[in-house]
Amino acid sequence: MDLRSTHRDQDENCACRWCEMVAEARSVWEGNHDHDEFRRYLRSRDWHGVQAIKVIYRVHGIRLKDAVDRYDEYARQNAAETAET
Repeated sequence: MDLRSTHRDQDENCACRWCEMVAEARSVWEGNHDHDEFRRYLRSRDWHGVQAIKVIYRVHGIRLKDAVDRYDEYARQNAAETAET
């Protein structure tokens, strides 16, 4: 068994999954550029932390720091919504 080819295959599969995640999220965002809808979409997919930040970064086309800040804002809004229910 060639471990290098196994790792390469895993890397390619991971890259494909990321591309699919970003493409799916981009279609939600490009529908109307509604932050609340996009935030709820990320939450419905159970994407949190680094995963959500990477998607925000790629879909919104912003600096990484801005993606982290946006994620923090989304997290605050999610917490507020949860507290209301």
